[in-house]
Amino acid sequence: MVVEDDDDTREALSDLLREHDYDVVAVENGRDALAQLRATPRVQAIVVDVEMPVMNGATFRGEQLSDPELASIPLVLLTGRDDIKALSMALSAAACLRKPIVGDALIRVLDRYR
Repeated sequence: MVVEDDDDTREALSDLLREHDYDVVAVENGRDALAQLRATPRVQAIVVDVEMPVMNGATFRGEQLSDPELASIPLVLLTGRDDIKALSMALSAAACLRKPIVGDALIRVLDRYR
């Protein structure tokens, strides 16, 4: 699952993942991601932007972890912030990648969860 508020970035990430044979569900904010996950929780990993309107990545992660059906799904954070290590630890993320994203780095992380 890709959770990204910027349409172009969301589309580019989705295209990249599809090129590497991933099935992709893409949504524009954390609230929509939770609704989608609760309807069909079978995703291997969640790639989420930290800074989004409606529901940001940190709030999304808190909601995800509080739901036993969703808590075990690995989360990959995407951010332009400088505090990526602290952020990754605080949110118990599987990985935290700095924007702009290098496609190979994202694929290497996600391949761990295939």
